[in-house]
Amino acid sequence: MISYCLNPECSNPQNPDNTQFCKTCGSNLFLKNRYRAISPIGEGGFGRTFIAEDNERLNASCVIKQFLPLSQVQQNVNLLQKATEMFTQEARQLLQLGNHPQIPTLFADLEQEGRLYLVQEFINGQNLLEELEQRGAFSGEEIEELLLDLLPVLKYIHSAGVIHRDIKPENIIRRRVSAQITPKSSLTGENQSSPHSLFLEAENSLSPPLFPPGLGEDLSAGKFVLIDFGVAKNLTGSVLVKTGTKIGTEGYAPIEQLRGGKAYPASDLYSLGVTCIHLLTNTQPDELYNPINGKWLWREALMKIGNFVSERLGKVIDKLLPDIVSERYQSAEAVLADLAWMPINSAITKIQVPGNGKQKTWRCIHTLAGHTNYVIGVAISPDNKTLASCSYDKSIKVWHLNTGNIVGTLLAHTGWISCVAISPDGKTLVSGSLDNTLRLWELGTGTLKTTLTGHTGYVISVAISPDGQILASGSFDNIIKLWNLNTGIQMGTLTGHTGYIESLAISPDGKILASGGGFDDNIIKLWDLKTGNLIHSFNGHKAAVRSLAFTPDSQKLASGSEDKTIKLWDLNKQTEIYSLNHPTGWVQAIAISPNGEILASGSRDTSVKLWNLENGQLLHTLKWHSGPVTSLAFSPDGTKLASGSWDYSVKIWQAE
Repeated sequence: MISYCLNPECSNPQNPDNTQFCKTCGSNLFLKNRYRAISPIGEGGFGRTFIAEDNERLNASCVIKQFLPLSQVQQNVNLLQKATEMFTQEARQLLQLGNHPQIPTLFADLEQEGRLYLVQEFINGQNLLEELEQRGAFSGEEIEELLLDLLPVLKYIHSAGVIHRDIKPENIIRRRVSAQITPKSSLTGENQSSPHSLFLEAENSLSPPLFPPGLGEDLSAGKFVLIDFGVAKNLTGSVLVKTGTKIGTEGYAPIEQLRGGKAYPASDLYSLGVTCIHLLTNTQPDELYNPINGKWLWREALMKIGNFVSERLGKVIDKLLPDIVSERYQSAEAVLADLAWMPINSAITKIQVPGNGKQKTWRCIHTLAGHTNYVIGVAISPDNKTLASCSYDKSIKVWHLNTGNIVGTLLAHTGWISCVAISPDGKTLVSGSLDNTLRLWELGTGTLKTTLTGHTGYVISVAISPDGQILASGSFDNIIKLWNLNTGIQMGTLTGHTGYIESLAISPDGKILASGGGFDDNIIKLWDLKTGNLIHSFNGHKAAVRSLAFTPDSQKLASGSEDKTIKLWDLNKQTEIYSLNHPTGWVQAIAISPNGEILASGSRDTSVKLWNLENGQLLHTLKWHSGPVTSLAFSPDGTKLASGSWDYSVKIWQAE
């Protein structure tokens, strides 16, 4: 490892890592005795970018941006003043925008030896242009995933009065959990940043996950991060357009931005649309546009490579791309609405319900917002009136299922709340938490009835028997505890898993308890609930079993896993019936409709999928969440489906 001198006039900037001052020019190698540049990774019209280390954060990786305008800017007093204002404005913007998990965080804004610097988060991941070059064209579903993930970020920055102005594949990074990044020692090489990009950014990976995968993982891994705010401007501010460096990238930037330097929220949306067709067709934007008639030829290019998109997505892309600003989408919210509601204006999505030959429709009737962290569990009361949700914000919220109105908030746990269940009589709500306890609440009043202790690890799964007598709890201590729900007395302990207990379910006939193993286990165990004896173990999954659900007749068991599969098991024959692949994300939640006809799955890819339980046919994919779906629950009457997500929300879907 070397230390790189930040003095632009230094003839030999590389130094041993144990030196404080440059051996060639004598400049201090540390910014504020804290940040040490290692190697340059990008250079643009206003400055240079370096990968660096923060010696006050265990030498964690970060990015240093050095303000270093081109000579033509330095020689013009007015332009230099404007460039300086833009650099400091970026710091102000990122200080505000950096609180968003999909925007690089600003660590420091400082001056040293007469030069200005920004220090930012290092985003560990691969940009979408690199992905495109490695794997080829993106599918329509992948583009929908990109839009659903990135549009809320644009909504966020636009509401703050900021326009990005340079959206393109290079400036969108898919965040990785962790990886070792080897910085370039020079600005040459095939991965050099585009000359149109002011800076190149990436993510910091500070430490291993606090918990094993599935609970304490990097919850933002896989999300798209919008980088390079070096050309961002305030909605009401002016733009520097004659500095020798274009504001925006030709091919992606709309005409109003390139000609007059004007930009609107619709300008960012245009650039996002161009990004989408580039990724879909694996063809440069200039080759997709016919300047004679002012028409985009992306559909023709798509047909040539045998790719296709849904009618809904096609209409959305077309409305992102008009040259005339007023003909485009004017807000990210409008795009999100059309992604979910088109082509049916009433937001109804038709699916074929197996068994009866009739058409049934599902629509999102409520989005419940109120949690301030990831929603992890949902449960619906037996009378179809009440929904409970739990979150990593350490709260349980109780909602009116039909109206979506909040009834109350339950607070008592001192750790993240990971699971909830409601008793068959609808009187008791049970919650499990990372404070190692279970708490029993009176659902009607919100009164805390009792706290159950005994686990020596995080409680992350619960289930209640159909007669309301037995409560089962699974924990990070690798054991299952059985409790008398009425008295709170511990009835027994089940051991046998070699990893934590990720999921629990009790059969509708009350005879079998199923448990799914987490990290380093991956096994499903079936227990006789009356005797506590182990009946059988299923070993088909290759990763943590995140969710379990019995069919109403207690003859079959469905399981969802981090190995991206859903399996259906025959309990009498003790064999696997079928396995469904979910290639774009972990299966984090499953639920079976009360009539036993539909299997719902929630995935890390942000979707809810509806399957024909009998034959495993995919009926439809519901896309509305902007974060992984962690939990699902059908209402007892089968008319509603609740989904909880890392996007902090609960959505209620209604069958009609």
